[in-house]
Amino acid sequence: MASSWILFAIYLLTSLTTPVNGTHQQYKRSELFKLGENASLSCINKTWNQIIYILWRVSMNGVNCSITKEAHGPVYSSCSNRVTLYNKTSGESQLHIAHFQLSDEGTYHCEVAYNHGNYLLMIAVNAIVSPVLSAQLYSNGSHRFAVCSAHGGKPAANVSWEVWWSSPTITVQVRSEADTSSNITAWLELPDNVTRGNISCIATHTSWLDRRSVTLNLNEKQPSNGSAANPTFPKTQIPNQHSHRKLRRWNPMQVMYSVSTQSTTPLQISMDHNFSSHLEVLCIHHASHGY
Repeated sequence: MASSWILFAIYLLTSLTTPVNGTHQQYKRSELFKLGENASLSCINKTWNQIIYILWRVSMNGVNCSITKEAHGPVYSSCSNRVTLYNKTSGESQLHIAHFQLSDEGTYHCEVAYNHGNYLLMIAVNAIVSPVLSAQLYSNGSHRFAVCSAHGGKPAANVSWEVWWSSPTITVQVRSEADTSSNITAWLELPDNVTRGNISCIATHTSWLDRRSVTLNLNEKQPSNGSAANPTFPKTQIPNQHSHRKLRRWNPMQVMYSVSTQSTTPLQISMDHNFSSHLEVLCIHHASHGY
């Protein structure tokens, strides 16, 4: 029995390193799945009439397993019973993950030897988790803030404010949690002359078909800085020099941007709300003093 396993391992290695007819293909892609749904991963658009063997190597948060099958042989698996190989009606093989969980996130390598070559595919698999959206009013001395939070989203949500006044001062903060989810908080500093009416926090997320919103009534009494819901108030940069500059690109998992102005000239902010890449802030203002 041990000899047959050794011969099979040698066969796998030589098949993967020695392309048939010189064909050796390697690809990468990513997949997102909602928690609790059945997930299917396709590897190659070929049927078992063309495939010699297929091997899946899975790395999930430090837990490794594999599942393999030859064209006319049984399936060998060291993975969970929820992870299985099955054939589509067209005859193509897929990896099936029943009731997708956070623990199933990881890297899935598929290796196929077929009649005319070898095929390698790496799939980055992650969960989709809907964030919880909320909005509140806070005060910190003479400063008043409307704060919108999208908590626990995977991937990160995009959050913004819809207001009726021009040139709002907004600070967006992104915090990554230990479970790789993200908390997005958008701070809107309220002008002194804005004391009544409604404003809306708008959020979008991969798990939602449409954008979602929370309406905040500015007539409500704001909790003080010493309340039980005391937040960490953002620090702002006070530009007071004529400038036209692009601020540095921040790590998307740190504070994304913090801008404000004391000048009467409107502050123009150009932002990319895709927090998975980068955020650029373009400040254009005029003032009489230097930094």
